[in-house]
Amino acid sequence: MRGVRERGARDAAHLVDLGMALERVGEPAQAEACYREALARGAGGAVALNNLAWLLLADPSPERRAEGLERAREAVRLAPGAAEALDTLGWAHHLLGRSHEALPLLERASARLFGQPTVRFHLAVVLEALGRRDAARAALEVALRLPPGWPEEAEARERLAALAGPG
Repeated sequence: MRGVRERGARDAAHLVDLGMALERVGEPAQAEACYREALARGAGGAVALNNLAWLLLADPSPERRAEGLERAREAVRLAPGAAEALDTLGWAHHLLGRSHEALPLLERASARLFGQPTVRFHLAVVLEALGRRDAARAALEVALRLPPGWPEEAEARERLAALAGPG
């Protein structure tokens, strides 16, 4: 019986890996199903919760974004020091109009994931939303000095150009 349980846990953990692979090839609905199944089987933990939250937050539906916020909170509860989870939770707060709550989470995430331009971009967007243009500009400048090819790079350049103008 112990072997069956161990195999079931391994199979559920493989669902998280499969979900991440499906995300990379542009299959978010299938990835979401993998994360949900892994979590239903009691596996995946903070990674599955965080990845599921990220997918839910990409949907403009208020219900899915609210669920994304809850999954992100659960991920941070399970792994309070995980910078990726802090970034997701911070971004969730921002998307739901709570930039003041987002800021400390994104500051912590960006300090831990200094080389991740997307995290710096999230921080910059929140700083700009809070009227802190100089800090937003600095965060974007740091992000744009990092290796190119990240999803928000073009938007970051546009935001930086807009912030360089009169406020």
